[in-house]
Amino acid sequence: MYGERLLFTVCITAVLFFVSVFYDSNFEKITANADRIGKNQPHHRRRGQRLSKATGFECTNQINGLYTNVRALIIDIDFLKQTTLECAEPYFGKIKIAVEERDRGQVDNKTFSEYDVIFYRDDATRDYIEIVDYDGKRRILPRFLTQSEGKFEYPTDLPAFLKYWESSRMIECLGLDIPRAPQDAKRRLKLEGIVDMALYRDFLLALGIHPFLNGGSLLGWYRECSIIPHTQDVDFAARATEYNSKLLEKLQNSADFRLKRILGVKEDSYEITIHTKAYNWPIDLFFVYDEGNTSWVGGTGADLSKYIYTYPRITSLCTALLLEHYFWVPCNVLEILQTEHGSNWRIDYPTRRFNWNSSHRN
Repeated sequence: MYGERLLFTVCITAVLFFVSVFYDSNFEKITANADRIGKNQPHHRRRGQRLSKATGFECTNQINGLYTNVRALIIDIDFLKQTTLECAEPYFGKIKIAVEERDRGQVDNKTFSEYDVIFYRDDATRDYIEIVDYDGKRRILPRFLTQSEGKFEYPTDLPAFLKYWESSRMIECLGLDIPRAPQDAKRRLKLEGIVDMALYRDFLLALGIHPFLNGGSLLGWYRECSIIPHTQDVDFAARATEYNSKLLEKLQNSADFRLKRILGVKEDSYEITIHTKAYNWPIDLFFVYDEGNTSWVGGTGADLSKYIYTYPRITSLCTALLLEHYFWVPCNVLEILQTEHGSNWRIDYPTRRFNWNSSHRN
């Protein structure tokens, strides 16, 4: 009897020993595996990355996990907002990307099944990139800084990119052949000076001011895709709400521009005139004020008389190409021209007969 109890005790001890060894071994494997998996989970934060306060979801992990066999630009506004600005939940649905035109042949349905793909052209000699949108319409965007994750690139400064995208719809100029007297066909400003105009555009843009074509420059671009030959200056406008207090100081210290004239005050009829140093182009910058359904700019006469020029409200900007450079224009350009120049805006009006404070229709 004693021998049977001893044998039973030995057997039970052996069973418990093997169970303990098996459990400990598998516990170590499970723990190690869980630790390995945990390091790859979306909520595991890598240095320099942000986490959603609400969910612990890593903001950029979806970009890290994307794959493509060619370089691609992420242009999906909702996806970019959600993963880089709002730091929200994972994004579901197809992601809009742009692939360079030269790589079109490498885009196949299998690799790109999770993306909505459009194509863009990137000419290094231009100051913009051109995107053909899903509806076949062209978009023109200034060159912007990007950061990379694998073969994907996305904007470094998303708020600036969103502003560019909102104003990127391209409007084509008409390219009309305008009859002129020989004396009015003689060009006053060398067209090479367009580089100075683009340089001033970038100067203002760096201060958060988005200039757009105005006055005779808007008319010349839309009507004949150029600068009006007999014009003696070019015109920009910008929203008064974008005025930067550092503007005058920057102009006074600029190596590229000479500050020539300031009229009005920031709150009313403000106008700044500069001359470019390279090609000596005079450029007027008018600040635009909004009231109700209208926008207006002001002018100041030699006797300090004040003039107001009213337009249909400029609610949005589009993009134009002028002499192979991008510029912004009011999207309601035709309304603006008809208001300022009347129904005969297609007919040339020589600068020698144009009076700035009486020849406008508005």
